[in-house]
Amino acid sequence: MTTGTLRADALFDRAHLARDLRGKTVRGGALTGATQIWRFAIGTGSTMVLARILVPEDFGVVALGVSIAGFAGVFRDMGLTSAVVQRETISREAVSTMFWINLAVAAAIVALLCACAPFIATLVDEDRLRSVIPLVGVSILLSAAGLMHWALLRRNLRNRDLAVVQIASAVLGSLCAIAAALMGAGYFSLLAGMIAGAAIPTAGYWMMTGWRPGLPRKSAEAASMLRYGGAVTGNAFLAYASRNADNLLIGGFAGSAALGIYSKAYGLLLLPLRQIQPPLSSVAIPALSSLQKDPAAYRSFYFRAVESVLFLTMPCVAFSFAAADEIVHIVLGPGWEEAAGIFRFLAPAAFAGTTWVVSAWAYQSLGHVGRSLKVAVVSTPILLAFFAVGSLWGAEEVAAALSIHSVLAVLPVIAICYKGTFLSVRDLLAAVWRPVTGSLLAGGVAWILPELAAPGLSTVPSLLLRAAAFLAVWFGFWLAIPSARARLRTFANLRSHFKRRTAPAEADAGAVQRQGG
Repeated sequence: MTTGTLRADALFDRAHLARDLRGKTVRGGALTGATQIWRFAIGTGSTMVLARILVPEDFGVVALGVSIAGFAGVFRDMGLTSAVVQRETISREAVSTMFWINLAVAAAIVALLCACAPFIATLVDEDRLRSVIPLVGVSILLSAAGLMHWALLRRNLRNRDLAVVQIASAVLGSLCAIAAALMGAGYFSLLAGMIAGAAIPTAGYWMMTGWRPGLPRKSAEAASMLRYGGAVTGNAFLAYASRNADNLLIGGFAGSAALGIYSKAYGLLLLPLRQIQPPLSSVAIPALSSLQKDPAAYRSFYFRAVESVLFLTMPCVAFSFAAADEIVHIVLGPGWEEAAGIFRFLAPAAFAGTTWVVSAWAYQSLGHVGRSLKVAVVSTPILLAFFAVGSLWGAEEVAAALSIHSVLAVLPVIAICYKGTFLSVRDLLAAVWRPVTGSLLAGGVAWILPELAAPGLSTVPSLLLRAAAFLAVWFGFWLAIPSARARLRTFANLRSHFKRRTAPAEADAGAVQRQGG
């Protein structure tokens, strides 16, 4: 038996994760964090270069094409990667069947996109979509070919392998886009980077797993995974609709240039969150899935992990709100000044969005995706109505509508998620009040103080002053309050944060109750 076969066989048995689960999770989280720092730096550098070569309209037409094609692209996954990660046991045959289903669906999507592209381009009066939409479809097909391999790596917390692939794809995809832009490819350079960013990870995942799919087979296991995946897909489709309806409305009513400014402001604001939340979720969800039959251990791990994520993400959003003008000027350069206003209007939505992991982790790890779908069926039309009202005025009003809806929906959505489970909103509030309060205080001071103390500063000194004010208040808050000070020491020592339990399960449950301190 070859080494590759041995490695592939190990992918389907998750029993080895029970040994030192917390240690694996901590190491995976640390490695993931380091990876995302690199990806953040690469993404920011690429954006700074491309924003100075291309014009807002280039970004806008690609954003419009991605928003349209992405509706179909949601179905390439069919929710089956989530099923692979969540299930306690899984067979090679079932994963092979899922692979071929994913690939067949992706191929059908690409064919449909190619056929519909001319009609869509005529409908929205944007002829460039005739080429943009099929090329986005190509990236969907390339990505689909690696989804099952990615899911197997994620299922087994193979974070080192994932890190290598993700950093390589970020570097090579960015270089591809920049090279094409320098050669005058215009918006095609963004598409070139997108296609490279899909092909490179797929090749890497195949190499890292050593697994090759066999022939598809009909089985009860595969049918069960399809049912689970169907609920996940419904959630994903509605989530995609809620995240991209604003792009469609702005692109349709205000044009590609306005959409380009809006999409870059949105992307720039969410860039830190996108580097932190998804990779940490890739570590947390498999770990939580393995603890779902131990409520006390699950609760302890869950609330501490949620607080850790919010400790990282909430201050990023709060500081971005305070320093919106400086960040836009430095990263995007001249000609993008309008993005700063949209940036600030979107900040409350991003701040509320940091809590996305709260319900997403619970729904997926506990297998309650059906309930999540019901919530999405109700909430998505409400959000679309908010978008429709905002689009009557302009991009800033659409951003404000998104923020209003996001803030109002946070607690009701979480309460529904926890209903009938061993999780409670009270325990959540005890875990998250520190990052929420500290971020809001620090963000408010960083926003107001420079305007009062030193108005008229140039961009870089102003940014440094805001950063100094933010950090002083942020760490001052955590050091001044005893319970926050204790949590700060915990964050500084991640291994003890997730140390192996030495007391009965009830001790962990008590620790969760006490963490409101």
